[in-house]
Amino acid sequence: MCGFAAVEVMGRRVPEERIASVTGIVPASIDRVWELVSDTPQNSNWRTGIHYLRHLDPQDGEFCWEEQQSELSIPFCIQEQQPPFRQVIRMTHAPRGEGPNPFRGIWIWDLEPDGPARTRITITEHTRKRSPVWRFIEHYVTKEDSPVKQYLKDLQAESVRQR
Repeated sequence: MCGFAAVEVMGRRVPEERIASVTGIVPASIDRVWELVSDTPQNSNWRTGIHYLRHLDPQDGEFCWEEQQSELSIPFCIQEQQPPFRQVIRMTHAPRGEGPNPFRGIWIWDLEPDGPARTRITITEHTRKRSPVWRFIEHYVTKEDSPVKQYLKDLQAESVRQR
């Protein structure tokens, strides 16, 4: 009980809102990189930690899906796409009857060509986590920028594999 109380107290010291961002080079054309990041149904084939994707009903005309990551399901909807330069997706509420989503926020991909077969990409995650336990885990255990760093690493590896 004392350990959980310590996690709760330490988690309350971590801000609810945060921004994590990473910029890197992907060894592929901007069109290929766009194809990879915007083809949501195929993401579970190459992204670490995604067990499967499930399509959800559209919300306000937006394409939506749910990512299953270990024991956690996170629903997303595409908010904006400007092919092949920018994509914005938002974490949304959980499907009806499946409980609240502990996360709110958006992911942004900004792409720019860096030569004929290279793309500079910036991946930014803006999130809000109300639960002090989730804030503790992210800050002290997994680190705030680990999701965007892992996504970039997976994207770079997939772009080489698909040549």
